[in-house]
Amino acid sequence: MISGWKLAVVSALAAAAPVRAEGLSCETTSGLGCTASGCEPERIHELRRYPDTAHFQFIVRSTEYGTIVTAAHDALLQRAGADLSNWHLRSQSAAWELPLLLDYGWAYTVAEFPISSYEQCKALAGVPNAQGPVLLDDRLVVESEGAQAQCTSRVVCYP
Repeated sequence: MISGWKLAVVSALAAAAPVRAEGLSCETTSGLGCTASGCEPERIHELRRYPDTAHFQFIVRSTEYGTIVTAAHDALLQRAGADLSNWHLRSQSAAWELPLLLDYGWAYTVAEFPISSYEQCKALAGVPNAQGPVLLDDRLVVESEGAQAQCTSRVVCYP
């Protein structure tokens, strides 16, 4: 039986892992982890100083011809005023609205989510009396004809 910190690590990895469906996959990240050698997107982003910004990125991939993709996400980013209705195909600068035709390729969209304080984080999570770390999870569900994929990302706010 897994217990303690091992259970927390396994749970966090399972929550953050991208999920694949037949011909369709998605992936999300919630921020940038920066070191002396550069910055990399991360699925679990920790906020320890405020104000700060979570940088959500959503990517959908298709390996099928004629895939028409629709997407929905949890209310977290909607409460923050993020607009995820426009998607970019591959590396094009033009944005397309959902549903979109995604042939053998990928599409992405991004959202910036400013968090001014630990108190704001607690309010968004619906736990105003929290004393320790607060979790903000976002889930993206993408669908095409007969396939569905889900992926999550997480922001952890520390006091």
